[in-house]
Amino acid sequence: ATPPSSATDRNNNNNTDTILPSSLNNGVRNVSSTIVTPASISTYMRKKIQSAPDISFDENAFSHTKGGKKRTSDEAAKRAKRRAVNSSVGNFMNLETDAQRVIVLQETLQHPKMAPIAKAVGYALPEDVEMAVFKQKQQNEVIVKALETKKMQGRVCNDRSDFVDSIFLANAANVDSENAPSLNKQARSLPLPRSTALRRLKNGIQRRAAVFSETVGIRWSTGSRTRKRYSKVTPEKRAALDKWIRGHHDIVQSPITKDTIQVYNQETKKKEPVPKLFTMIWPSLSRQVGSNMRTVTTESS
Repeated sequence: ATPPSSATDRNNNNNTDTILPSSLNNGVRNVSSTIVTPASISTYMRKKIQSAPDISFDENAFSHTKGGKKRTSDEAAKRAKRRAVNSSVGNFMNLETDAQRVIVLQETLQHPKMAPIAKAVGYALPEDVEMAVFKQKQQNEVIVKALETKKMQGRVCNDRSDFVDSIFLANAANVDSENAPSLNKQARSLPLPRSTALRRLKNGIQRRAAVFSETVGIRWSTGSRTRKRYSKVTPEKRAALDKWIRGHHDIVQSPITKDTIQVYNQETKKKEPVPKLFTMIWPSLSRQVGSNMRTVTTESS
């Protein structure tokens, strides 16, 4: 039996809070599972409820009287439903504390005679749904942990960012999927700001489509690169400095053939062996430097 929409809405509105890092506090909704699982229900009672006969949900159940006679109007059916609801609510409110009301309601739903009704309202979740709720909660916790930063405006390392992107790739819907929840619903189930969640979800959908397209050369991991930094030294200044160093009369090339280093070539996009450059120190200069050092040592002593 399909539970009524009102029961689903009640379940969706009772989310468990998730602890979030300080770097994700701004604009973040505290979310966990979207379905509430009874904490103290036993395995026996869960199986009992799940194996109970199905009861079809009929919105017009109060349109007939106890004797089977049809009520005169829809308004009369609504009044009968309100009387039944108020009577049940009144019985619970007659208890002394909210704790007593919770226990009585829980024990009522777990009573053997109430098993078909508890199944119809979705009280005991199927095992696969319960497992999905558990996995969603665990996934949210690891996403929060991976995106933690020491600074408010800090950025996580590429390793953590790639890990989170892989989670979104695995959970993203296919491009041609018709039964997938909307992006807004998916974003509400994630422990991220809405804009961040939507951006990562859209990126996950695109990457999932690329992976399943079986295109040659598609990477499963994003492999984020380090952001390029702005340099104050222009290419012209860099070239002029390189020319000045190489053309200086005190700069000589190493006479040893294997005395080289690997230098990246911007034109060929490869590293090439380049001979090392040495700075010549003339004897007069070396003697002057040595005498200065001896003078400094004598004065300090």
